[in-house]
Amino acid sequence: MNLQKYKTEDFLEDKSFIDYVLFNSTEEGDLWDNFQANYPEKIKEFETAKSILLGLKSKEREFSENDLEELLVDLKGRQSASKSIQISSTNQNGWFGIQKIAASIVFILLAGVSYWYFSLPVEQIQETTIAIIEKINPKGQNSTIKLKDGSVVRLNAESILRIPEQFKSDLREVELIGEAFFEVAKDSSRPFIIKTGNIKTKVLGTSFNIKSYPEDENVKIAVVTGKVMVGNLDSLETGEEVLLIPNQMATYHKSTRLFEKGSFNPDDVIAWKKGVIYFHEAGFEEIKEVLERWYGVEFRVKKQVDFGQGFTGRFEKESLETVLKGLSYAADFDFSIEKDIVLIK
Repeated sequence: MNLQKYKTEDFLEDKSFIDYVLFNSTEEGDLWDNFQANYPEKIKEFETAKSILLGLKSKEREFSENDLEELLVDLKGRQSASKSIQISSTNQNGWFGIQKIAASIVFILLAGVSYWYFSLPVEQIQETTIAIIEKINPKGQNSTIKLKDGSVVRLNAESILRIPEQFKSDLREVELIGEAFFEVAKDSSRPFIIKTGNIKTKVLGTSFNIKSYPEDENVKIAVVTGKVMVGNLDSLETGEEVLLIPNQMATYHKSTRLFEKGSFNPDDVIAWKKGVIYFHEAGFEEIKEVLERWYGVEFRVKKQVDFGQGFTGRFEKESLETVLKGLSYAADFDFSIEKDIVLIK
């Protein structure tokens, strides 16, 4: 099989692809995971076929091996006649709305999966094809994002927030890489979940800060108001979660995959929201990372810088030069700034 030439109908005829999507086959997992990485130009057809099959699976009945075999036979037997099939707009089972969706996808919907797929509610089909919007902040820039449910996200520098174009009817879920402060609009019928790597934070309505940069050794979730439930992907399934109330923070250590619960000073943890850089017993590497991210610069170090027991201090809406001057007094170093390069000497 030449995967590079696959179209939507080819995916739907491929038993290994159906096993991968419907039955979570581990044997086929590597093949199709690698396919997405190797053939990014085929992602659209891949996702369309996947959405169709997930729509079948979402029905309130088991999708059995017999169904699978019948689907494959139906596909092969009717594929040649698929282009000439017409849908009546007067059918009483909602075919008129389905016709519009089918026309916007591919003619294969009429060829092989009409028996199951057309019986799905329109809303269910639409949910499987919701687009993801990506908000990206480079170094030196932060932004405020208002979500459609009324929630507000303050996204820090060098951070990414992924949001569905439309939240589901029973769930609000986003993905964060980096740091953000969330003010979640209350909605008891739709929990708000933030995915950060292996961690999921679940809330109904509250305000809290999440710091989860890929290079950091740990993930920190700090609650300012309301209550938050935090756990890794495994603990959410087993019920082993950490409940946080105001002024409590959970620190997830990536190396041990364990949580540590404690208190924090809100003025320090969320100081960045107000334009304040705060350091607590920080070494030079931590300070360098923060300043590179905050000001969008790159440090080039020609002299070892030692802050002894660490530097503690805060800078409120100060220029990079002013911050470096303050730090140089504490650690005895010289510096120069040329555009976006900071030379430590």
